[in-house]
Amino acid sequence: MTSRRLLRNKILVVGNKDSSLIDFVKGIFKACEKEFPQKLVDDQLKKSDGKQSGISIPWVIDTKYYTASVDFWLDQVDGDLEVIKGYTNEENGIGQVVDAFLSSFDGIKDWVQFLETSEPSIQLCVGSGEPKEDEDHDLGMIEDWCLDHQFEYVDLDEKTVEPLDKAGWDLAVDVLQTNLWDGMAQKEPDVNGSNKNKMGETVYDDDDFYKELQMLSLENEKDKNRQLKKGQDNDKNDEFSIDDNKDLDDLDFEMPNQSDIKKMQEQLFADLDGEDGLDKAFETMQALREQGQNLPDEERRKLAAKVALSFAAQLGV
Repeated sequence: MTSRRLLRNKILVVGNKDSSLIDFVKGIFKACEKEFPQKLVDDQLKKSDGKQSGISIPWVIDTKYYTASVDFWLDQVDGDLEVIKGYTNEENGIGQVVDAFLSSFDGIKDWVQFLETSEPSIQLCVGSGEPKEDEDHDLGMIEDWCLDHQFEYVDLDEKTVEPLDKAGWDLAVDVLQTNLWDGMAQKEPDVNGSNKNKMGETVYDDDDFYKELQMLSLENEKDKNRQLKKGQDNDKNDEFSIDDNKDLDDLDFEMPNQSDIKKMQEQLFADLDGEDGLDKAFETMQALREQGQNLPDEERRKLAAKVALSFAAQLGV
């Protein structure tokens, strides 16, 4: 009998006993204009005598690119180190299904070992405005710590005046949506003409283009992480050793040379200044993603590297 692989589609939300984790999830639902499953949550609260720990709230992420069914897992762990240590135990399998971790800055440092073990794709620290005067950290300290530990910090009270920028709750939702969730179903191109111009041609905006690039980058990053873990496991078994001075990609495929990068840059951006240049670049990006799905792992990683490096070359970085 073969065991079914568990989907990595859980969002672990932790906090202290005074934090309303349910209100946070409500804020996410409100920001993306989804109806909050209040009755489901009320039924769970009755069974738990009003305790929020152990509450599970389903969320269907529905963007123009994909749909995915995920669950918020809530735990008011309140700094209990024994409970946190239990999460770190690989035998319970929690780290295998959690792909997003959310917390305020209070107590977040206690979770570092769990995060290093489980390596969720999203590590999000949220706050509301400036820290209180009696707290032993300021906003700059929080942001520096988050940067050092691969967290994204979001001030939920922050507003933006730029129409294309996102901040506050909208940014928190965007962070959660920009992930390759296990079990996600990619949507087919619009067939109702909502993205058509007067000539019947499909048009795209800047947000479409950068989202597509970000999805390609995420695919490449997940491939690299899987290879890193595989390499570490093999190293433990003495099957081969990894030279610490080598880049991870060198273990699996030859990095693209300057000629490859230049050709990809021309393929993507040669017509960018034209009237429909952005549309063509976006269509090429989509075609490359579809092409990559049918390639062996080594070739797919090389293709993703060429796209990323050509984009960097286009930006001059």
